[in-house]
Amino acid sequence: MELNLVDGSEPGYLLLKLNCLTSTIQNFIRYAADKHLVENQWHVAGGREREPGPFDSGTKAFVKAAALSGFTTSPQHSGIKSRHRAVGRQSY
Repeated sequence: MELNLVDGSEPGYLLLKLNCLTSTIQNFIRYAADKHLVENQWHVAGGREREPGPFDSGTKAFVKAAALSGFTTSPQHSGIKSRHRAVGRQSY
């Protein structure tokens, strides 16, 4: 699974672009401002949500995803990606 982050449709939001296996039946997306948080402290992006946020200016957001395919109960994980929003700018 490959995860990329780009500017969202609104200032302060990120758009997630996922490349998954065609057998993927569900994606699990989590995001946080600190990549060292324990798993249950990350925010969960619900269902088909692909634009987590809003993030304040100057915030570095960390995002990770896992895909569950129809062939296994073990999800395929992406690496953790980050994107920083510069103060006073609308893009990350």
